[in-house]
Amino acid sequence: VAAGRSAVASADARIAFVRFMPRVGHPRVYTVDPDGSNVRRLRLPVAAAEAPAWSPDGRWLAFIGGRNRPNEQHVQVEDELYVARADGSRAKRLTADRAHESGPAWSPDGKRFVFVRSSGSGNRSSLWLIGANGRGLRRLTSGAIDIQPSWSRRREIAFVRIEPRSFQSAIWVVRPNRTGIRRLRTRLRNVTRPVWSPTGSRLLLTNGRRLMIVSGDGSKARIIANLAADARGSRVDPEPAWSPDGRRIVFKEPRRGTTGRADL
Repeated sequence: VAAGRSAVASADARIAFVRFMPRVGHPRVYTVDPDGSNVRRLRLPVAAAEAPAWSPDGRWLAFIGGRNRPNEQHVQVEDELYVARADGSRAKRLTADRAHESGPAWSPDGKRFVFVRSSGSGNRSSLWLIGANGRGLRRLTSGAIDIQPSWSRRREIAFVRIEPRSFQSAIWVVRPNRTGIRRLRTRLRNVTRPVWSPTGSRLLLTNGRRLMIVSGDGSKARIIANLAADARGSRVDPEPAWSPDGRRIVFKEPRRGTTGRADL
């Protein structure tokens, strides 16, 4: 009876995800083992939380915390970047501003994050970097709608760039020192959610109807799953993630025959 969102697998294969239940009224972060056992809510010091991201060693979890408006499933008020122990303890806020933060992703060495920041006014968002200690904040991209970053072991950050005027989207790549920015040459259209494999050699993508894997340069696309629709024929963002060994993928899709519900 819950919607699982933002599923990510830790180094020891635990899965963190977001669950929203109407009777509770807030999105909250949970963890679960890959076999579906040991479902546990993390006790975080915020009313609402989403976008969990495991550190490379699985000892820490980044997330977006704040408040949500009534009946809204997303954090929309005072949404800031936090980091906490894997069990939810020792939570620390890393940002404090009037901008909107989302989509944190760890660097391979676990020392920094890339995340999305938008002002809330105007049709723009950009990628920013910050240290895991809250220091060293700096801007990485500008000029478009940049979202959904994923940091590879090969020191490249893949992300979705949407042109504000045409609303055409594509997958782009940039290095953390702001060099090497380029559009990924792929024949696939309307793809989003780029997620690097653990080795950094492949990318997981979705076009809303299918999950696909491509090589690091965008070639050799392979469909791995067709995504289900709900009772009204609508589909949701599957928000996929790799298992630590790169052999499995966790994602969400609507529960068949229902509306407003989803499973991992």
